[in-house]
Amino acid sequence: MTRAHVLTALAGLALVLLLPHFAGAFAQALTVELLIYSMFALSIGVLYGHTGMMSFGHAGFFGVGAYAVALTITKLDAGLATALLAAVGSTAILAIVVAAVAVRLKGHYFALITLIVGLILYYLGTGWRSLTNAEDGISFARPELFSVYALGDPKVSYYFLSILAILAIFFIWFLLTSPLGRLFRGLRENDDRARYLGYPVARLKMLSFTISGTLAGLSGGMYALFSGYVNSEFLSWILSGEAVMWAMVGGAGSLIGPILGASLLIWGREVLSSYLIDIYPILVGSIMILSVIFLRGGLAGAFQQIRDAWEAGRAPASSDVTTNREQT
Repeated sequence: MTRAHVLTALAGLALVLLLPHFAGAFAQALTVELLIYSMFALSIGVLYGHTGMMSFGHAGFFGVGAYAVALTITKLDAGLATALLAAVGSTAILAIVVAAVAVRLKGHYFALITLIVGLILYYLGTGWRSLTNAEDGISFARPELFSVYALGDPKVSYYFLSILAILAIFFIWFLLTSPLGRLFRGLRENDDRARYLGYPVARLKMLSFTISGTLAGLSGGMYALFSGYVNSEFLSWILSGEAVMWAMVGGAGSLIGPILGASLLIWGREVLSSYLIDIYPILVGSIMILSVIFLRGGLAGAFQQIRDAWEAGRAPASSDVTTNREQT
C-alpha cells in the first residue's frame, strides 16, 4: 500500500467517525448502508476479482447471516456477540459445504451451481414460513452493546456498525496483500500452472469461497442489526446480481473497486431514483454495460490507468532535467 493509499484510508476513516457531528440522520443511515453493502460487494471481489470464480448466489449467504441474527435474538434471546457469531458460523459452514461441490467445477458451470444454491435458499426462505415468515419478515428489538448502550440508538448503531465494517474491510485488505492473497491471484491467472507447481488448488479455492461467503454472511447479519428487520428478499437472486454489478462497475480486482462501485450506485439510487424513478433501472443497466465494454478494470482500473499515464508523462521531463544538470 502506497503513502497515498494510507492517507486516503485515514481520511475516509476520519470522515466516517466525524460525520455525526455535521450530518443528519439520513446521511448517517446512508453511510452505514454504504459500508455494509461495500462489504457485501467486496465478498464478490475476493471470490471473482482475486480468485477468478464468479458467484450469482451470494445473496444466499447474506440472507442466511441476516436470519441467523434475527432468529438467535428472537428465538434464543441471545445477545449481540452471540447473534454475530451465529451469522459468521452459519455462513462459514454453509460456504464450506457449497464449496466442497462447487470448486470442482470451472467457469460458467461454477457460476451456475452458485445460482442454483442461491435459488434453493431463496425458495426455502419463502416456503418455510413458520421459521422465516417469508415476505412478511421478522422484526426484532436490537440488543444492547456491552449491556450498556442501546443499539436502537441511531448514533450508537452508527458508530458500532461503521467501525465493525471498517475493521472487516481492513482485514480483507490485509488478507489480499498477504502471500495468501497472491496465491488467490495466481489461481485467477492460471490454476493449472499453480497445480503443476504443487499448490493445493482445490483447498485454496475452497478457502477463498469460505472467506467470501462468511464476509457476505457477516454483512447480512450487520444489515439485520441496522434495520431491525429481515425477510426472504434478503435471499433474493436480484440482490446477488446487484452485488456482482457493484463489484464489476467499481473494479472487482482491487480492494477499493467494489467499495467504490457499491457506494456510487447505492448513493445514485437514493439520490436519483426520486427524480428519475421510471428510467433509473435503465440508467444503472447502461452504466453496467458501458463498464463491461470500455472499463475492463472498472472505475478503479480506469483511475489507475490515468494515474499511470500521468506519472509516465512526468518521468521524461524529470529525466531531462537531471540530464541537463549533469551536463552543466
